[in-house]
Amino acid sequence: MTGVMLGAASCGLPVVLDGFLSYAAALAACRIAPEVKPYLIPSHYSAEKGARTALMHLELEPYLNMGMRLGEGSGAALAMPIVEAACAMYHEMGMLAASNIVLPKG
Repeated sequence: MTGVMLGAASCGLPVVLDGFLSYAAALAACRIAPEVKPYLIPSHYSAEKGARTALMHLELEPYLNMGMRLGEGSGAALAMPIVEAACAMYHEMGMLAASNIVLPKG
């Protein structure tokens, strides 16, 4: 996983983290190449032991806090629609001025 994170970041691609093992791999990747960190997307606070400590050291704040420890990428699966919505808003949402919308002052 560490190698995937290093490779993805070198190509400018994000990686969604899901659970303690991916957080531990992210710690290793950031130790090897600190420039990886902006490409890491923590999906959720895992209930697994050590997950919060790893996230604290990564200084990353997950999107979801649902007490999950199901495995199988369930946190990433739940977080991806949030990531996709954020990307869509950034790239596709118009500006108020371009839409001839004027907000009242005051």
